[in-house]
Amino acid sequence: MLKIEELPKLRMRPTECCRWASVSLIILKDSDEVLLIKRAKNDRDPWSGNVAFPGGHYEASDKDLYETAVRETFEEVGIRLYYEDFVGVLDAGSPFNSKNTKVLPHVFLVAKRLNVRVNPNEVLYAFWLPLREKHHIVPYNNGWAIEYRGEIIWGLTYRIIRELLKKANIAELP
Repeated sequence: MLKIEELPKLRMRPTECCRWASVSLIILKDSDEVLLIKRAKNDRDPWSGNVAFPGGHYEASDKDLYETAVRETFEEVGIRLYYEDFVGVLDAGSPFNSKNTKVLPHVFLVAKRLNVRVNPNEVLYAFWLPLREKHHIVPYNNGWAIEYRGEIIWGLTYRIIRELLKKANIAELP
């Protein structure tokens, strides 16, 4: 079972510095798999077609970024997340193509595989990535990526997985 030490269990409100978003890292307790999505094609979405975590942008109706992660996860994959499964947050990061956007990853540990119902307007499909598996790391787009079953996991999603694996003492990725 994944052991993540000392993650801050913050319910943070966004600051004025930038545009904020939240993602959910939904991890199965017994198998240490994390849920990823393949984003639907959309000409207005700069991350269209990429592999990502469920999540999205903060809205004024959200009380905080935790609520953003929970709301967006339900909208994209039909999963209701609960505070008792919330472990904490990882460091906020920015996508390469949007430095004025900050994304706060929220980590959830769930007891069983949850029923995924993708919203076809936002998500093509979802899949579970085993965290303890030795991943095939490849150079990609001036950085590194995980190649998994034909999918390329790169950019901010890769960096979030790298931070999670390091904090859980599972692996060090480049």
